[in-house]
Amino acid sequence: MSSELILSFRAKPRNLLHQTLVRKIPPRFAGGELVGMTKERLRTDRSETVVMKRKTDNTKPLVSVIMPVYNAGDFLVEAIESIVKQTYKNLELIIVDDRSTDNSWKIIQKYSKRFSHKIKAVKTKRQTNAAGNGAMNYGLKYAKGEFICRMDADDIALPTRIVKQVSYMTTHPETILLGTQAYVINKDGKITGKKNMPLTHQTIYEQYGVFHPMIHPSLMIRRSLLPNRNRIYDMKWDVNDDYYTFFKLLNRGQFANLPEFLLKYRVHGKNASLTNPKAKFINSVKIRRAAMQEAQYRFSVRSACLFLLQILVVLPIPERFIVPVYLYAKGISKPFDFTVMLNWFQHLNSLFVGSRNKFGMTMVRLNKSFRAALAFAEL
Repeated sequence: MSSELILSFRAKPRNLLHQTLVRKIPPRFAGGELVGMTKERLRTDRSETVVMKRKTDNTKPLVSVIMPVYNAGDFLVEAIESIVKQTYKNLELIIVDDRSTDNSWKIIQKYSKRFSHKIKAVKTKRQTNAAGNGAMNYGLKYAKGEFICRMDADDIALPTRIVKQVSYMTTHPETILLGTQAYVINKDGKITGKKNMPLTHQTIYEQYGVFHPMIHPSLMIRRSLLPNRNRIYDMKWDVNDDYYTFFKLLNRGQFANLPEFLLKYRVHGKNASLTNPKAKFINSVKIRRAAMQEAQYRFSVRSACLFLLQILVVLPIPERFIVPVYLYAKGISKPFDFTVMLNWFQHLNSLFVGSRNKFGMTMVRLNKSFRAALAFAEL
């Protein structure tokens, strides 16, 4: 679709009569999108006419939201509705079913028929089973947009999420990855905490050596800066593929997080990122080593010390305690259940109390302290 703006004015005859000039109309922002204007001719005559054509293509969305789905029927409707109701409209939603066995596919088909102009439903040829990363890669080949959004099927995007991300990305062309802050909700949708992430590339880079400082389902990715336009994730580390991939993308452009809370991140006990936590932590240690070798990642002194401290703290903890301690440390679960730490210290106490050393006595004292704290908390 194109439109013409014709401006006419009178002018006296000149020696430059009939000379053709080429005028380039600079790009400008319109409606939050970058719109290019074509070169046109400016002819000087007794009656001069400037014809400026602005070409717009409304058939190609600027944003492609890809939603991987696997057995998410309990929360899927809320996730889809949150994208359909975005204030930003020049987008498409590609829902990729990774061979679900519940009612997810029926829900997806229902919405794809209802919003056929906006939603495309696809199903993987075989189950990728990699926390949505494989399904995300699969959906990318159907995407038309320059900006690719990750959206998980159990989360909720707030209405202004995409418009604010598009606004930032169009004014920061060096940015390849943009996230947001997030509220944490439980299975019933009640806010239980917050996920706070660093804002600047420098801080994000430093913290990558300690934890994942980007909320995965809040991300917007600039497709033109990817090493391969038709693939996001390197499929080497199962559910940790995103962590490994983003280490490599640190060298491709700037990372940033918006300060606004634009996502509701659901913790419901079946999150892929929170199952088998010790195996995932060991995986993350291997990924950090690979990042140093393959992506030339460099630890700061502070992040290196924190990394070593993580190893010393996480490996001795029984696996059933890791997730509750992690959720509390990240401010995700509140208030903190003192019984978690009490049980942890009881475990450590059982390991060391038999040995007559100072550490064993310290564990006994800490055990008693936590019992007192628990009694106080229950008042």
